[in-house]
Amino acid sequence: MKSLQNYKAIFFDMDGVLVDSERIYLQALQEYLYLHNIEEKQENLLKYIGKSLEVISRGLLKEYSISETLEECMQKQIALYDTLFYKEGNIYAMPFVKEVLIKLKEHDKKIAVVSSSSLKGIQLTLSQIGLTHFFDEIISTEMVKRGKPFGDVYQFAAKKFHLNIADCLVIEDSPAGIHAAKEARMEVIAYKGASVIQETKEADEEIYSFEELLKQL
Repeated sequence: MKSLQNYKAIFFDMDGVLVDSERIYLQALQEYLYLHNIEEKQENLLKYIGKSLEVISRGLLKEYSISETLEECMQKQIALYDTLFYKEGNIYAMPFVKEVLIKLKEHDKKIAVVSSSSLKGIQLTLSQIGLTHFFDEIISTEMVKRGKPFGDVYQFAAKKFHLNIADCLVIEDSPAGIHAAKEARMEVIAYKGASVIQETKEADEEIYSFEELLKQL
């Protein structure tokens, strides 16, 4: 893989990369299933992390034979996540991520958040962790036809900056997100410093702390 300095744009996933929020998503999924008298272990729900809300919802309805509409399923998950997010109240940026963002801006790199969360959710989270001003673009899978694990959202991000695929680097944490980046033919670093550790074998490189990236800047 090239050094960070050799890319023109860096695309960050949000949940599990910029902020340690995957655990909240897992808890929301558990609580959603509990509404339907279903108890499930978090480890069995990891396969849904990193995917778009619609993909997650279709999967839950099918896997657990839940009798409600797709829209009802999605809205209940949003409500549960929002409640847990506000209850948590102490969501912080990952260690050293701010320092990496500062260095990237000093090197005139284009930076975007590319997330499966809603645009509203991304904006809320970035505001809470104080990172909004670092990003040139905020991109949600709401903006494309197919969310992660499809590559549409990363291809869309490259077009936003009028850049070639080879000039873009992705930082992801989930199998779905990594697959989306690879489907878009981008190189991807897997971040494994979150509380929820996932399978990342498809990534080009793995890091356990953003401090590792500072050495390249």
